[in-house]
Amino acid sequence: MNKSLMVFCLSLILAGNAQAIYITEGMNDFPGSVSFAASAFTVGSLEIGANTITGSLSGECLADTYNCNMSVGTDSQDSFLLEVGSGALIDSLFVTTSNVEGPTGFNPSFSLRDASTDHISASLIADASSGNLVDAFLGPGIYSISMFGEQADDSGPYSLNWSIDVNTSVVPIPAAMWLFATGMLALFGLSRRKT
Repeated sequence: MNKSLMVFCLSLILAGNAQAIYITEGMNDFPGSVSFAASAFTVGSLEIGANTITGSLSGECLADTYNCNMSVGTDSQDSFLLEVGSGALIDSLFVTTSNVEGPTGFNPSFSLRDASTDHISASLIADASSGNLVDAFLGPGIYSISMFGEQADDSGPYSLNWSIDVNTSVVPIPAAMWLFATGMLALFGLSRRKT
């Protein structure tokens, strides 16, 4: 019995989170449009734990339109799909921008959506890390993430590096299930003891 208890306790200790995936934009640039088509660029399925995706943007802001996302021939937006598998939840998401250079009033922006609705749409502070952008758990499914230059007060080029940290966890089993399982084990133990 003591060996079984020790193995059980050891398995609980070793079941902690680990760095699940780390994806860098690298040579293949993330495309600049949102698409849920089968041919859309995907980073794959997130694993339980901390997942990090990094990239960079460079584009041109047009002051007359307050737009930094439409410059042709530049990398003004990075978009990709990611999947949260069954039995998992996105419980926190942080976006960090660094090495930001741009015209006066330049803001980068971030969005996360599924095929039917926007879940997160946030203007970001340059050269800073956002707080947790997830205010309610996001369940299994396919999500589109976009990083883009949003707006500026003046015209001019901009560039930045970005990093997205997505933490996923297992869907929690209700407390009643744990109580039920504990009770069943106790009854099983008592019945074995009497025989």
